[in-house]
Amino acid sequence: MKKVLVLTVIFVFSFSGLSLAQTYNYSLEGGFVYTTLDSDFLNEVVDTANNFYQNELEYYQNDPNYDIEVDEFNKLDDFDSAVGFWIGLQNDLGNYKSGVNYEMFSEEVNGNFYGTDLNTGDYIKVDDSLEIEVDGIYVDFEKPITEYFSISAGIGSYTGEIRSKEKIVERVSGAVSRYNFSVDADLERNFGFKIGASSNYPLTENLSLSADLNYRKLELDIEDSSESIDFDGLELKAGLTYKF
Repeated sequence: MKKVLVLTVIFVFSFSGLSLAQTYNYSLEGGFVYTTLDSDFLNEVVDTANNFYQNELEYYQNDPNYDIEVDEFNKLDDFDSAVGFWIGLQNDLGNYKSGVNYEMFSEEVNGNFYGTDLNTGDYIKVDDSLEIEVDGIYVDFEKPITEYFSISAGIGSYTGEIRSKEKIVERVSGAVSRYNFSVDADLERNFGFKIGASSNYPLTENLSLSADLNYRKLELDIEDSSESIDFDGLELKAGLTYKF
């Protein structure tokens, strides 16, 4: 809901201010975001879940009372990247450019384990997912170096969510049971910083291709917890810029 509200506000100001945008050299920009991730906390959570099911599997395989056949076992992947989008307004002030933007990126990893006891026909099916989502509003400044190339820096206010889900279907002594578990946690708002470079290649008088490469510094605390998640990483942005 909060993302819908933010986007609505951006679009309202964008379209209601077209005449002002033309007068004061504003541009509307937006596009795709790819970012690297290297969070120790997230990858420890992934490793813990993978090791749990690996240990459970080995326990039952080594127990002579069971004859376990593994139908499927896909471990959760590490969180090494995320994708998303951004949209914003940029003002060309001559010697430099300033912009206000909304951005969001997210990633979900999935794993499953399906096993059957060949002695009894009993089975267990487990599907796990873990998802992170980060969004925020940031202000950036660009200093043109050449006609097509600029250096940039920015500061933003970010928040997010982390969600985990588990679905279990098991058959024990002929009786089938189903369980669904989910845990959601908010990430507390905090400031993040970026520094990088950007380029712009004109397609028409008003429309141009844009590409940014930034390094982001960001850490968000998990609400009601002593843990935090590190979202530092390289960010690649590609999109379009429309000059009014």
